[in-house]
Amino acid sequence: VDSGYFRDAAFIGDSRTEGLMLYTGLDATFYTAKGLMVNTFFTKPVIRQGEEKLTIPQAMEKQTFGKVYIMLGVNELGWSYSSVFKKTYGDLIDKVRELQPGAVIYIQSILPVTREKSQADAIYNNTKIKEYNDLLLELARE
Repeated sequence: VDSGYFRDAAFIGDSRTEGLMLYTGLDATFYTAKGLMVNTFFTKPVIRQGEEKLTIPQAMEKQTFGKVYIMLGVNELGWSYSSVFKKTYGDLIDKVRELQPGAVIYIQSILPVTREKSQADAIYNNTKIKEYNDLLLELARE
């Protein structure tokens, strides 16, 4: 696609999406924060607009997008219940759909880690990442 393709796109995510914003030069809107999670999407004021900070839903209701890309989940890998992750992520998708009814929503998978990291870490490992990616796939199908 040409560089204008993303002008009507919003990217929602944590520090990985911040990296996309900082190092790609994409002409898009970015709603990002280090450590952002599916639950703090609703509650944490991270988007600066003028003198105030808004939650992502508050900021999103002021614009219209054709595409919304969501990349969350890595910070949630340590949660005790993956069912809570799936429910809260589903609530997030519902909120984005409510705020942006004409947008195509893209749910991005959690990127795997190296074999060495996976074998050495009880939380950030590819088994857990696959479990959460399977939940994301279920959400996408729903």
